[in-house]
Amino acid sequence: MRVLIVLLAVVGTGAAVAGERAGWLPVPESTADPAGLLDPHVLSLAEGRDGALWIGTVSGGLTRFNPADGSWRTYADARVRGGGAVVAIHVAADGTVWLAQDDEIAHIDPSTGCWIPSALPKWGGHAHVAADHIGEDHLGTLYFLERLDGLTIRDPSTGAWSRPRTGDGGVPYFASGVAADDAGMVWMVGTSGAVRVDAGESTFESMVGWEVQRVHVGASGWVWLAGLGMQVERVWPGTKTRDVVRLPSDDNIGPWDVKVLHEDRRGDLWAGTRAQGLWRYDPAAHAWEQSSLPRAEHGISAVLEDREGNLWVGTRGEGLFRGDPRTGAWHRWGDEVGRGCPR
Repeated sequence: MRVLIVLLAVVGTGAAVAGERAGWLPVPESTADPAGLLDPHVLSLAEGRDGALWIGTVSGGLTRFNPADGSWRTYADARVRGGGAVVAIHVAADGTVWLAQDDEIAHIDPSTGCWIPSALPKWGGHAHVAADHIGEDHLGTLYFLERLDGLTIRDPSTGAWSRPRTGDGGVPYFASGVAADDAGMVWMVGTSGAVRVDAGESTFESMVGWEVQRVHVGASGWVWLAGLGMQVERVWPGTKTRDVVRLPSDDNIGPWDVKVLHEDRRGDLWAGTRAQGLWRYDPAAHAWEQSSLPRAEHGISAVLEDREGNLWVGTRGEGLFRGDPRTGAWHRWGDEVGRGCPR
């Protein structure tokens, strides 16, 4: 996720009323900053147990930002030129930082700051196993999901790896997302719909039959699903109650492609799209609002709310943004030369 970094900062012109959300301000012109990302193409975001932000990029490896002191550190795989694309990051319950990089699954060694590739079986003769999404259930079981390779599971007690069946009631074909709900069930989605997995019982339950591109479980307990076109649906796991939401229709912007979903602490849903920018849905008002972020050429790839309530947005080419919902101010980091493990 770099040659010269840019930091964009805006100061709100007025304080928001307590409990209310400020209107988002435009992102300002850039100013130089000596620290930040190595690559403006951000693919993934995760928050560590210590409050640090982990950022995965296309060619700059993995970057850790510590908001407490404003420091940045880049971790790069010595065997891969440019660090390799980090397509997914997950901070496990035990604090381990897992990542999916191109055709490899690895975790960070905290003593050296470099990542350690996982020794996986060669299923189907493949030397490597890819993953686009990482999830974890209440038992600590890790789920690594890839569109073509299917699902790879890691048992936390033994460290053993396994792969369940695909299709016919199992892992969806052309899988595109994985997340665990409050009951410890794991949701997986793909072209054949959405299934819910009970890890303890090793059972698969079909939840929806239409093609699903993204899944996100919010703090409210709702499971959000994004399909083709402009459809977003939320499901209450216990009763399977459903609420269908339609994104705003505009014939001038073409078909929607939701790349990421994230529910904030207020219960609002953020939807990052391929070419239509970032949108917020207020379930209470049943209304959509577009943010003031620019429409990145290659879209929005990651959205995360940290423990302080700041909204982090990763884009494909426009860098990393941090928004303060209280003031509506945005900060932006582009790219710069940084240091990491030897290459």
